[in-house]
Amino acid sequence: MTSTNRRTFIGGLAVAAGTLMSTRAEAGTADGHAAGYDVAASTDHVPLIPRRTGDPVTFTASLDKSAIKATSGGWARDLTTKGLPIATDIAGAHLYLNPGGVREMHWHNSAEWAYILAGHCQVTVVDPEGQTEVANYAPGDLWYFPKGHAHAIQALGVEPCHAILAFDDGLYGEHGTFGLSDWMSRLEPGLVSQSLGLPNDIASKIPTAEVYIKQGDVIPRDSERARALQILDQKRTHRFRLMDHSPRVASSGGTIHVASAREYPISTTVTGVITKLKPGAVHAPHWHPNANEWHYLAKGRTRVNPVCARQALGHRRAFGG
Repeated sequence: MTSTNRRTFIGGLAVAAGTLMSTRAEAGTADGHAAGYDVAASTDHVPLIPRRTGDPVTFTASLDKSAIKATSGGWARDLTTKGLPIATDIAGAHLYLNPGGVREMHWHNSAEWAYILAGHCQVTVVDPEGQTEVANYAPGDLWYFPKGHAHAIQALGVEPCHAILAFDDGLYGEHGTFGLSDWMSRLEPGLVSQSLGLPNDIASKIPTAEVYIKQGDVIPRDSERARALQILDQKRTHRFRLMDHSPRVASSGGTIHVASAREYPISTTVTGVITKLKPGAVHAPHWHPNANEWHYLAKGRTRVNPVCARQALGHRRAFGG
């Protein structure tokens, strides 16, 4: 817009405002009836529009107080939209493996993202085309498995390993998870023996139900087995060492590390963010018009002030911890 056009525009506004004020002055009354509208007199105005009423929305729930599913090698808890109704697009879980614990091979009809909180593990991933990756993970690392990618997780070393998981489906659950032992336990041993070419005595030892997390031998981190790796290239790898990268934001109040599909190409449905706030620091108010946000509070205490869609811009946010 040229300076002449800007002056014309501003002048036009001034003329319109002057006309409006003149019209009001000529009306000689503060009552809307004078303009032909059936409204209450302006002297009856309210100073503020009351906040919208309705059922309160719950934004928080305790993941680590949800039901536990424990077997010989460890345990897991999960939180879906059934426990946090506003979280329609994201579910979360906390996975804990004993030293030597193995989460058996399984896959989901939703993608899985995880952040390693403590300990070390080795993850084997097989995609639908049979491409396999074997990689070791340490604290600060992420994994991401697209839906349909089979994966198994085994703790390494003498310390337990635990991770926070997120799924891109609020209704993630057992009916969308396909476990190897759960599937094979439903087949007759004779059918398994014939189909896989296994001796009958081996087929008869297949577990009669889901193994889930099984206690195995402790695998030293410096052992030959722990070093037997098969890492895919940067575009296809399921591992991302987030905390080895520089933070996206660094200030006197803390740091923010980000792993989006730009940095982590395989993670197409989840962007991972690790926020560390110093005592007294504030993460500025913000929103995501086209995304949902799910938090897990790993350490410390914080106050969160979410605003409901009925009160603001219509986004959903969910927090767990």
